[in-house]
Amino acid sequence: MRLELDRVKAALEDQDAVAAGGTGDRILRELRRLLPSLPTRVDSVEAIRYQIETNLVLDRPAEACRLLAQVRPLSRGTDFEAGIKRFLADSELNCANRH
Repeated sequence: MRLELDRVKAALEDQDAVAAGGTGDRILRELRRLLPSLPTRVDSVEAIRYQIETNLVLDRPAEACRLLAQVRPLSRGTDFEAGIKRFLADSELNCANRH
């Protein structure tokens, strides 16, 4: 499972390729498939963060905001907590006003 998360992380390093190459939807499917089998909360938070990033690359801010609201409580106390808070505070993303 670590290999799958690392592969997604590497793919997201080239966001232009994800957007232009059509791999974004494949990444999202892989993460949805992977999530139920992840062994730790931290792994799950990491996978959801990659879903958020992928949705942002694909210009799907409403879905990114939905995922941010979902993962915020899970992220507390993890290395991902600060990044999740930064996304939620991003005025351009404007999650507070999305329903």
